[in-house]
Amino acid sequence: MGLQDQAKKVAEIRAALADRGHSFIGFRMAMLIVGALGGFFVFKQGLAYVPKDMLSIITTTPSPYEELGMPEAPPDITTTTTEVKDKAGQLATLITIVARDYHWKRTSAEGVQYQNKVRSLREYVSMPAIRQYIEQSGFDAIVGVGAASNELVAGGTSLDEQFRAMARADRIQNEIREMLPALKVKYFALSLGRNSKKPASLVDSDAQRRVVILGIKGGKGVDFGSILSSQVLEKVDAFPFVLSEYAGGAVIDKGEAKASKFSFCILACK
Repeated sequence: MGLQDQAKKVAEIRAALADRGHSFIGFRMAMLIVGALGGFFVFKQGLAYVPKDMLSIITTTPSPYEELGMPEAPPDITTTTTEVKDKAGQLATLITIVARDYHWKRTSAEGVQYQNKVRSLREYVSMPAIRQYIEQSGFDAIVGVGAASNELVAGGTSLDEQFRAMARADRIQNEIREMLPALKVKYFALSLGRNSKKPASLVDSDAQRRVVILGIKGGKGVDFGSILSSQVLEKVDAFPFVLSEYAGGAVIDKGEAKASKFSFCILACK
């Protein structure tokens, strides 16, 4: 098994553990109990089973990427398609693009974090798995989604975090616009605002500020802005945010040209 394949397998195991509610705390901190058919990792939340054929990779890979000579994991991109309707009832297709375990660095509208590593947003959207998907999907509209977690910077206010959420949304669409200038699409910045729920853990905090891109496909006359209302998005199972937990959200129509056309709409609008 090559280095890339090993890293991918390790990422798959880590993702499976996360799906079961286990917070991954590093291979060196995990205790392996070898059984006849497999093994168990002991995590803070309990035991997590690992198949027998993966034990050698797990036990010989203390750090899944650095010790394999790789700076970080290839992003595990999840794209989910949902049929939606605009306010006039016209059908459209909403695609949610999420890279597992990538989230905004706290206090930043520039840095994207994976585990303990920070990269620029430009590097993130330029990763082949993301760039190629956006470039080849034939979207009619692209939406940058920005969200801020509950924590406040020392001396900061809730309003500061709402502005940060909007800055994040704006940066996503702007980076894609500059990266792929030939795309003939409409751009939107969708800010959810600040999360009002105190996170129970760092994992929950990270989830409150995940990096999300939306693509929309729709026929002539589809009102893309109305598709970004809370009434529509709260019915999209793949949208990884609980909208009722956020306050201070808004949608900005950034238009098609470099000079953005602003059309302001509160997120809760109908």
